[in-house]
Amino acid sequence: MDQQSLFAYFSKAKVKLTGNLVVCMLLAAGLPQCRSSDGRPQSVEQPRVSEDGARITIPPGADSSLFKTAEVRRGPVHEEIIAPAKVVLCSSRSENTPEYPLFLFDSPDNTSLYSSYRQNSAAYELAKKTRDRVKDLFSHLSASGKDVESAESDLATAAATLAETEGKLRATGLDPALFRGARSGKAWIIADVPEAQLYEIKKGESAAVAFSSYPGDTFTAAIEAIGEVIDDASRTVKVRLGVGNSGGRFKPGMYAMVNFGQSRSSALAVSQDALVTVQGRSYVFVRSDEGRFDRRDIDVGEKFGDSAIVLHGIADGERVVVTGAMLLKGLSFGY
Repeated sequence: MDQQSLFAYFSKAKVKLTGNLVVCMLLAAGLPQCRSSDGRPQSVEQPRVSEDGARITIPPGADSSLFKTAEVRRGPVHEEIIAPAKVVLCSSRSENTPEYPLFLFDSPDNTSLYSSYRQNSAAYELAKKTRDRVKDLFSHLSASGKDVESAESDLATAAATLAETEGKLRATGLDPALFRGARSGKAWIIADVPEAQLYEIKKGESAAVAFSSYPGDTFTAAIEAIGEVIDDASRTVKVRLGVGNSGGRFKPGMYAMVNFGQSRSSALAVSQDALVTVQGRSYVFVRSDEGRFDRRDIDVGEKFGDSAIVLHGIADGERVVVTGAMLLKGLSFGY
């Protein structure tokens, strides 16, 4: 019975097999030469699984057709860079202070953060003026050295508090420069761009924005700033865009998709046949030596056709398993 017929037989019989058993059976089918001198069949050496399943070694002489590999190469990627986004801030005309815009945020947390920044900024400016005044009094013998030290300490505390709040504000994709000189009638959008595509995004360029609230319509927004912090969980960077909103069509909290245009670079891509998924994580098996396969935890980007972009985890020139990956998955994870 050949390998395919053997596997099909047990599939039709609905027998639940572990990864080790399946691979051993297939290996046995591919090793008819494993017989003793008197013609009796010998037992087949089992695959060796080590390093908590991260490395699998197939015994010498096993049928190599079970595991076919393909070389990973970097090549041009012809795809649109599209990222999810959200309207986080709108400026409107204030009834009480018409000379200053009213900022409307997408969440109470951001509203509170901006308010804290304003308060801490004012406290810092006051502490700075107080320090300068005390130093001037000290130079005219009207204040003591202790007064100067106290004023310096208050200024340092105010500066640290302001820096902490500013850092939190920048982490959301906003920054103090946005609020200086801002006018009413504008909306700001934050898009989450994958780390690997960040260098494709250029400040000052334009992008097309499609809002869930206005299906079929596309709006042009300008890329104003690129975030300074990478989200450790999603590996994305916040990119801020500005769009005119004099008519008030865009509201804080609206969802959108931002199209930054065609990718202008190359990327690593693998066949989707090489991908295995376990508990939401993606893996490939790399052939590091003859009969030895290493499991790699990878970050997968966009998928197009029969291929998927790999952001992290493998290198140009390595060979990944494209046939037999599911068998290795069973061995690696004990399924």
